[in-house]
Amino acid sequence: PFGWPQTDRDRTDLSTFILRTYDPHVFLVHLIALDSAQHEHGPGSAKALETLAQIDGYVGEIVAATRTAGRSATVAVVSDHGFLPLERQLQPNA
Repeated sequence: PFGWPQTDRDRTDLSTFILRTYDPHVFLVHLIALDSAQHEHGPGSAKALETLAQIDGYVGEIVAATRTAGRSATVAVVSDHGFLPLERQLQPNA
C-alpha cells in the first residue's frame, strides 16, 4: 500500500514491480519532484540539482528492472515544459 500523495520513490517502486511482474507493451511513469523543487527553489538551485540526481537514480532503477525481467525497451525521458528563471512578469489587463 502507498500513501497519498505518492512520492517519486513510491512511483518507482510501483513501476519496478509492474515491470518485473507483467509484460506491458507501453509503460509510462510521471516523476514529478523536480518540477516542484524548481518551482519552490528555482531552476539550477542546490535543491533542484539534488532532486534531479535522485530522479536519475529512479530512472536507473526502472531501466534495471526492465533488464532484470529480460525485456528490451526504448526509454524516452521527456519534460512537460521548459524551465527558466523569471526575471520580469507582465500581466496585461490585470
